[in-house]
Amino acid sequence: MNLVYRTIVYAPLLVAFGLASRVDAEPPVRAELVQVQKVWDRAKHNAFTDLVRWAGKWYCAFREGAGHAGDIGKMRVLASSDAVQWDTAALLALDGYDLRDAAISVMPDGRLMIMGGAQKSVDGSRATGTFVSYLTDRGATEPKIVIPPGRWLWRVTWHEGKAYGVSYPDRAADAHSTLHVTNDGGRFETIQDDLLRGNWPTEARIRFTASGEAICLHRRDGGKNSAMLGRSKSPYKEWTWSDLGVRFGGPNFLQTPSGNWIAVGRLYDAPVRTSICYLDVEEGTLTPLLDLPSGGDTSYPGLVWHDDQLWVSYYSSHEGKASIYLAQVRINEEGAADSGVREIGSRRELFVDRWLIDRLEGASLELQRPVDAGPVVQFGEPWDGAFCGYATVIHDDDLYRLYYRGLPVAGADGSDRESTCYAESADGVNWRKPKFDIYPTAEGRGTNRLLLHAAPVSHNFSPFKDYNPDADSQERYKAVGGTADSGLLAYVSADGIHWRKLRDEPIFRQSGWVFDSQNLCFWSVEEQCYVLYYRVVHDGVRSVARTTSSDFIHWESPTPMTYSDTLDVRPSQQLYTSQTHPYFRAPHLLISTAARFMPGRRALSDAEAERIGVHPSYYSDTSDAVLMTSRGGSRYDREFLSALIRPGIGAENWVSRSNYPALNIVPTSNTEMSLYVNQNYGQPTAHLRRYVFRTDGLAALHGPPEGGSMVTRPLQFEGAQLTLNCATSAAGEIRVGLLNTDKSPIEGFALDDCDPIIGNELERVVRWRGVTDVSRLAGQAIRLRFELQDADIYSMKFIGLEH
Repeated sequence: MNLVYRTIVYAPLLVAFGLASRVDAEPPVRAELVQVQKVWDRAKHNAFTDLVRWAGKWYCAFREGAGHAGDIGKMRVLASSDAVQWDTAALLALDGYDLRDAAISVMPDGRLMIMGGAQKSVDGSRATGTFVSYLTDRGATEPKIVIPPGRWLWRVTWHEGKAYGVSYPDRAADAHSTLHVTNDGGRFETIQDDLLRGNWPTEARIRFTASGEAICLHRRDGGKNSAMLGRSKSPYKEWTWSDLGVRFGGPNFLQTPSGNWIAVGRLYDAPVRTSICYLDVEEGTLTPLLDLPSGGDTSYPGLVWHDDQLWVSYYSSHEGKASIYLAQVRINEEGAADSGVREIGSRRELFVDRWLIDRLEGASLELQRPVDAGPVVQFGEPWDGAFCGYATVIHDDDLYRLYYRGLPVAGADGSDRESTCYAESADGVNWRKPKFDIYPTAEGRGTNRLLLHAAPVSHNFSPFKDYNPDADSQERYKAVGGTADSGLLAYVSADGIHWRKLRDEPIFRQSGWVFDSQNLCFWSVEEQCYVLYYRVVHDGVRSVARTTSSDFIHWESPTPMTYSDTLDVRPSQQLYTSQTHPYFRAPHLLISTAARFMPGRRALSDAEAERIGVHPSYYSDTSDAVLMTSRGGSRYDREFLSALIRPGIGAENWVSRSNYPALNIVPTSNTEMSLYVNQNYGQPTAHLRRYVFRTDGLAALHGPPEGGSMVTRPLQFEGAQLTLNCATSAAGEIRVGLLNTDKSPIEGFALDDCDPIIGNELERVVRWRGVTDVSRLAGQAIRLRFELQDADIYSMKFIGLEH
C-alpha cells in the first residue's frame, strides 16, 4: 500500500468548542501535515491502531474483522524498516474471543508487549477482558487473558520499569475506573480502585512528566460524556481532575521534547474526525490544531515522536471502508529550541542530527564508520596491565596526552592497586610512555605513573584542560574521580603531569548507584560554565546525568539526560560511559562516543575464552560504541541506533568491557581525526587502538545514485561564502539552492544557477554561475536546498571573503 497524500494543511490555531473556549491566547504550537499514506485495507474492517518503534523498525498493530464490533476479530502486527513497505510480523487470534484495540509497548527487558481487549459473548451481551502477548525475534507468544472479561485495561505506559494503565467496566452501571500497575504485563496490581467515578469513564491513557508526575487523559461515555484530565504525583493515589468540556474518543497523547503536550483522538462535533490537538495540562483545555484526512468510523491513534516529527497511526472509513493510515505531522513550537530560525552565524554545522533539517526527500543521514588504524599503546607494564581503562586523550597544542587507569589484576572499584598512568605523542599516531620519578619502581627506575595510592580517584580519573579564561594558571588542568562512597573528588595541575588534590571534600556528591564509570567535566565555551556528565542508573539501566557550575566547586541540582529515541531519562540500552565532549571544530556541538553495554549477551564459549586468556569474569557480556550528540541542556540526540564501532574479527574483541572509547575525538592530520578505543580487556593483549575518521566525518547527509534532496529550516548566517566538506563519486554531484523562507528560490542563487560540485574536499566553496559572494543575504532568514546524487556532505560553514 503506498497511496500517499502530500497536501500541506494548516488548521486554525484556535477552534472554540465546549470548555476549550476558556483558552484566551493562541496555543504555542502549530501542526502541519507532511504526508499521510494508507498502510493496510485488506480485511473488511481494519481499525483500532497503535504504533511503536522497536529495534530500529516501525511496528503497527490493529484489529481485523468484519465490522466495528460483534464478530471474532484478529490482531495483526505489521513491521517496516522505512514506514513505507510493511510486512506482517504477527497475526494473533484466540478461540472464541474478539481481539481488539491494539496497545503495543517496549518493555524494559527489550521485548515488545502486545496488549488489547479480549471480547466474548456472555449471557447475550459482550464482555471484555484484557489479553497480553509478547513479540521477540522468534515470533509472538500465544495471547493470554490477564484480566477476565468484565473489566478492560485499555493501554499502558512504562515508567521507571513498571507499566501503568486504567481499566474500566463493560457497563455504565458500574461506572468507575481503576488504576493498575504491572512489572511484566502478566500480573496487574491495583493502585487506586476508584480512580474516576460517574458518567461511565472508559478509555484512558497515562503519561509521565520528567519529574514523575502522572497525567491521565480519560474518555467518558455517560450522560455527560466530556473527557477528563487527571494529574497525580507518586504514589498516584491522590488525583485532581478537570473537565475538558469536549467528547474525545480513543484518547492518546505525548509530550514533545520541548515540553508541549499533543493529544490525538476522535472529535464528535460534526463532522466526526481524527484530530490533532494541543493539550494544556495547566489550564485543563484541549484545542484542535489539525484534522487528519478522516471521517465516519475513525480514530484510535498510535503516537511516536521520531525524527523531530509526530507519527500517527489511525484508522478511518472516509475512503469507503475502515483502513489503516500513517501520518507524518510537523509540530512547530513557538520559542522551542528545535523550531524557528536557526542562528548559525559562521559556525560549522555537522550533519549528525536534524537540527538544521526541515525535509528530506530521497536523501538520508548516514552514520559513517571509521578505518581501523591498529594498536597504538600496549598495556604491558607491570603496573598497567589487562584491566586498564577509562582513558582520556587531550590534544594540547603540539602534544597529545593520554591518561588511563593502570590495573594489572581484577579487583573492586577504587582499590589501592589502581594508579593513573600517562603516555604522550607528537602526532597522535606514535606514542611513548615517559619515565618520571614521581612514582618510581622499587629499583628506582622511572615509571609513567602520575598518581599512586590515591584510591578511589585513580579508578576513573578523568582530566581536562580548562579553557576558562579566568582559570588560575596553576590549575589549568583539572580532573575528577571517585566512587559513590567518596563522591567526586577534584585534582588540579599546572602542567598536566604533577597533580594535587584540590580539597579533601568531594566537589559533588550523590547517593545511590552513581559514579562507577568514567565521569567527565569540561569548560563549556558555549554555555560559559563547567559541565559535569556522570553515571547514574534508572531502573537498573545505566544512563547519564548532568550538572553545571560557575566555579568548579559548587554545582547546581543535577538533571538526568533524556534521549531522543525514548523521550525518557531511561535510555533504550545500557550506556556504560558517555564520553561527552565539545567537538574541536564546532564546540557548540557536543559529541558523545558512548560505550554501549549488553549485559548477559555472551558471544564466546568457555573454550574460546580460555584460548584468548581472558579473565573468567569478563566474557559473559558484549559491548561496542555508539554515537549521540547534544546541543547543551539535558537532551541527547540518538539519530543513529546502530554501532559507531563494531567489535572486530576475533574472539578477543567480544569480551566484557572491551571496545570502550577513550574520551575526546582529536585531529591527527589536516584531513583526519582519531578516536581511541580500549580493546582486549581482561586479556594479556590489552591495548588502546586508534580509529580514523575523515575530518567532520562522523555522519553525512547522503544522496543515493538516483538522487535525493534536503531543505533546511530557516536560518541566519554571517559571512560571504558557503563552504561544504563533501565528497561525490565520479558520476555524482551536489547542487545548492538558496531559498526564501517560503521555499521560493532567491534570484541568482537557485538550484539551476549552482555550478555542479564534483570532487572530494574539506572546504569547497559553492558557486552560482561563478559567483561565491552571498554576503547580501547575511542576517536574513533563508533556507538552503541541497540536491545530492551519489554524494555526501559532512559539514557546512559560512566564511568571509578573506578566506
